[in-house]
Amino acid sequence: MKLLTKNAEDRYQSGYGLKADLETCLEQLKKNGKVESFALGIHDISHTFTIPQKLYGREREIETLMSAFDRVRQGASEALLVSGHPGIGKTALILEVHKPIVAQRGYFIVGKYDQLQRDVPYSAIIQAFQGLVRRILTESEERVRRWKERLSKALGVNGRIITDVIPEVELIIGKQPDVPPAGPTESQNRFNRVIQNFVGVFADRDHPLVLFLDDLQWVDPASLNLIKTLITDPETRHLLIIGAYRDNEVHATHPFMLMIGDLTTGGVSITSITLAPLLIEHVNTLIVDTLKCASRLSEPLAQLVYQKTNGNPFFVNQILKALYEEKMLVYEPAHGWKWNIEEIRSLRVTDNVVDLLVGKIGKLPPETQQILKLASCIGNRFDLETLASVYEKSLDQVFVDLSDAVREGFIIPSGMNYLFLHDRIQEAAYSLITDEDKKEMHYKIGTLVLRQTEREDILEKVFYIADQLNAGAGLITNNTERNELAELDLMAGRKAKASTAYAAAVKYLSKGIELLGEESWRQEYELTRDLHMECSECAYLTGDFEEAERLFEKVLKHAKTNREKAEVYKIRVTLSQNRGQSREAVKYGLEGLRLLGVKVPLSPSKLAVLLEILKAKIYIGRRKAEDLLRLPEMSDPHKKSIMALLGEMIAPAYFVNKDLFSLLLLKMVILSTRFGNAKVSSFGYVVYGLILGSGLGNYKAGIEFGKMALTLSRRFNDLYTACISNFYFGGMINHWRKPIKTDLDYLNQGYLAGLESGNLVYSGYCIAMQIGIMIFKSDRLDAVHSQSQMNLEMLRKSKHEDMYLCVMAVQKAALSAARVDDELDEIELIDNLRKKNQELVLHIYFAVKTSALFLFGKFVEALEMALELEKKKEVLLGFFHSVGHTFYFSLLLSALYPTAGARKRSSYWKLLKKNQKQMKKWTENCAENFSNKYLLISAEMSRILGKFEEAERLYDDSIKASRENEFIQEEAIANELASKFYLSRGRERIARTYMQEASACYERWGALAKVKHLKEQYPHLFDTSLGEQVARETINTEPAPSHVSSALDLTTVLKSSQAISGEISLDRLLRALMAIVIENAGAQKGFLMLLKNDQLFIEAESTVDREGATVLQSLPVESSTNVSQGIVNYVRRTREQVVLSDAAKEGIFTADPYVAQTHAKSILCIPIIKQSALIGILYLENDLVANAFTPERLEMLNLLSSQAAISLENAKLYDELEQRVQARTTDLSKAN
Repeated sequence: MKLLTKNAEDRYQSGYGLKADLETCLEQLKKNGKVESFALGIHDISHTFTIPQKLYGREREIETLMSAFDRVRQGASEALLVSGHPGIGKTALILEVHKPIVAQRGYFIVGKYDQLQRDVPYSAIIQAFQGLVRRILTESEERVRRWKERLSKALGVNGRIITDVIPEVELIIGKQPDVPPAGPTESQNRFNRVIQNFVGVFADRDHPLVLFLDDLQWVDPASLNLIKTLITDPETRHLLIIGAYRDNEVHATHPFMLMIGDLTTGGVSITSITLAPLLIEHVNTLIVDTLKCASRLSEPLAQLVYQKTNGNPFFVNQILKALYEEKMLVYEPAHGWKWNIEEIRSLRVTDNVVDLLVGKIGKLPPETQQILKLASCIGNRFDLETLASVYEKSLDQVFVDLSDAVREGFIIPSGMNYLFLHDRIQEAAYSLITDEDKKEMHYKIGTLVLRQTEREDILEKVFYIADQLNAGAGLITNNTERNELAELDLMAGRKAKASTAYAAAVKYLSKGIELLGEESWRQEYELTRDLHMECSECAYLTGDFEEAERLFEKVLKHAKTNREKAEVYKIRVTLSQNRGQSREAVKYGLEGLRLLGVKVPLSPSKLAVLLEILKAKIYIGRRKAEDLLRLPEMSDPHKKSIMALLGEMIAPAYFVNKDLFSLLLLKMVILSTRFGNAKVSSFGYVVYGLILGSGLGNYKAGIEFGKMALTLSRRFNDLYTACISNFYFGGMINHWRKPIKTDLDYLNQGYLAGLESGNLVYSGYCIAMQIGIMIFKSDRLDAVHSQSQMNLEMLRKSKHEDMYLCVMAVQKAALSAARVDDELDEIELIDNLRKKNQELVLHIYFAVKTSALFLFGKFVEALEMALELEKKKEVLLGFFHSVGHTFYFSLLLSALYPTAGARKRSSYWKLLKKNQKQMKKWTENCAENFSNKYLLISAEMSRILGKFEEAERLYDDSIKASRENEFIQEEAIANELASKFYLSRGRERIARTYMQEASACYERWGALAKVKHLKEQYPHLFDTSLGEQVARETINTEPAPSHVSSALDLTTVLKSSQAISGEISLDRLLRALMAIVIENAGAQKGFLMLLKNDQLFIEAESTVDREGATVLQSLPVESSTNVSQGIVNYVRRTREQVVLSDAAKEGIFTADPYVAQTHAKSILCIPIIKQSALIGILYLENDLVANAFTPERLEMLNLLSSQAAISLENAKLYDELEQRVQARTTDLSKAN
């Protein structure tokens, strides 16, 4: 078997060793008649000097690497860094885990940063994924087709972003269309998202992805940003990023170390391995394995080698090779390897590995030395064709001249290429070249590669070509060549900018400017202008504002036309807005408009806005919105420049001056109607629709212009403008004519369009508005909480501070109705909003908070807030929050009217009439959204006037309208106010019915604190028996509310029991049971498990946000990742129910893997038992709130589980009977 061993090092190394073992076998056969077991290879010593290619003393580090991979397999994403001096074995250590990772279906990809190509963006990341793509291209057609589907779905319309960076991807997904240009922030956002989606395609549960990036001490800034993005993205899973770097070559202020500092400060956990030198015993073991000698014999040699190398593995290998080459290690057939320790001790061997390598290279033939020098200039990896072109010899001759370098182990073949065995060897070869010769070699390489590259392929290789030529630029004396290189630098700079590698872009662009000189403004105007414009923008984006301003001023000084100067100001608008400097951005924009002949004041008057509206109406004339869609595309370059600048100014203008914002948009409408539509015309049209509707009261025309803006965005196929148009339409226009729930479709489309285009500003507005809409359309409060938590995380990731504050404020205000005994400290939040001058966010908060205060009877405090908002309600123009404000303002006025003085009553009544006039107009435009509110305020006003019969009818009409249009919150309020109305008139029996219905509505809404408040305030209305409740049901025209009191809980149990006891189909029973449980238990999700053949299977699952339960095909519990295996096992074995109020923080299951990973809150696990036998388990979770499973709910679920046990057994018996009947029928059919 030793002859067949897989590892060559474990086979026989010499014929002498094999002969010796065979002779031993023969001798034993002759002597004993059989061969006894004996140690093989005792005399097997190879005469070839070979150092074993295995690791010594790194067992603990390998275990750390594999542990990280195991966590990633489970769904984590991690970063692991390996540091140490050059030659310490970082790369060898990491590559050691390649095979075991691949054996476990992991993808292991490798990229290496090059010391001579430090400015090339993403070089190692590109190299790594190129390898993965090439691997995919070797798979079957069917597999490649599936990869194409997955990649196309993940990349969407932005596939070109990936193929520009990794051209090989085009071989899978095909040629991709250009992506629309975007501003720097949008480009960065879009690039990050596309890369994250791209990586996510390969990093999944079936194939965890390990990305190994070597030599991070030479990493470029763009790669650092991308690495940081991947590591901090909470959606990235099954990804392990391993980085290796030389810790002696990175100081505290090195960009890589600064990134690591930022990550750790931000709470990101990074595993670090610092490789120490080998211990002397490891060095000795290596020598023993190399020389096949006894350990005690090699110890003096090991001691000497250790002293010279300090245990550095690469240096140890080089020293041993040097000793062999100097014939200090000699093989004797009879005795094996021999050496003279004193001779070795007297040999002068350098303590510097580079010097040692330089000396060894110097002993190679001159031709080999020369070709190694050229190869070191090409890079760590090189191909023979390029090398032959630069060397100016045939491929055969190149192969011959390289052979000594290959034989000595300086370079090794790698596919169709060659690479230096170690960076130290490349460094040594490169150090042998004089500075002048380096320039000449680099220039020669760059020129040859450029000459051999087709024009259409230059962009793909532009970084490499530009780097080589820039290194030899000092040799260029010809102006034509200088201009050509400057154009290459412009091309490289733009490519780097397109991939958001702004620091690299600045280096290329600055080099291009340097090559041209000052006279180029006259001789090469366009090239010089473009280099300066691009460089100024990229310098600004790297934070070098002083250099950016210097370059901007140079362009303004030399610009030939006002349009070119205006372009500079447009860029300044964008960059200032990106830094949050809205006022500065507006000033730049106004100056740009002035240069284009458009004069606009910083603070226009209301009259100026009205005149602009009038002008817009005149230019539109009798044309309808749909007529404007048929306008031709704008073609006048001057007008297009004005439109583009106006488009950039919209966002900052909104925060500086609302009248300026309106004026600029109206100018866009006028320009579009006169000169044709441009991409940004949809901005103007959609806000014009807002002005027509909420501003002038023509909601029908407003929605027509809004829809036309959406169509125009689609026609231009422009996601950036689609995001903005959907935000204004879905958040400020649609609900005035259509049901409010349809707003969410437009806001979601806007959010997705913003993600695709990188427009995270308006994408953030969309998801912030989404929460307000959910609140005012009466979505369940736990759903609001869940969605707002998700949105907060998205806003945090995109650094959208103002909308983060907005969602935080709205969440705090809205959820106060859901929290029991949880006082939310909002004073600090309000102070923070005032200090930051967040007027819009503050008034959105007031609109929501007013409703919460009203619910808990804090009328005076709420009225003060409503009055403050009333003064600035134009801030909420178009927002549905303005409806909420008007509605609750009227409710507060009605509530306080009876106790107010005469003067206040008069004032309150005027305000009520004014509010109702507005509410009536809204109702006429969209009864679904507003009629219930109008009717309720009308009821309150009738109550005040003493028109009691009319008030009774109006309360009921409001309740009915609220229910029909799914405004559960307002249905609850209407019931509560009706109850109070009847109480005031001494009709307690009717008041009790309305109050309990109100409580039921509040509970369905999720307002548990409000339910508690009602029961404390009106205990006599809830203290009733079941018989009295049933009697009252005959009085009330609507069904009585359920699950409010113990009597009502019993009603629920009875109804639910009837529903499941009558069901004999197992499939339908499972669905019915899960629906009942989820509806009544307060759970977010639930699973029903049944015992079959002593094994638990999940038979059904349901979640609160999905209609109906899913019946599964008997999924084994142990294969599910959605439940705690530990809790299920405990309940199965003990038959005791488990109730956890906050599972991750208390109880015996805090260390349970599932609980620890998911940070689970409320968990309930109930055994289903029939006649003392366990037949199943019900598992419920609420991961949003603690203490979700109250004693009342537990009691109800225990009762239900008893009925469920009977019904499940009956259904199973019926199911088995059906199967037997079917089988018998089949048998009879066959018999006949």
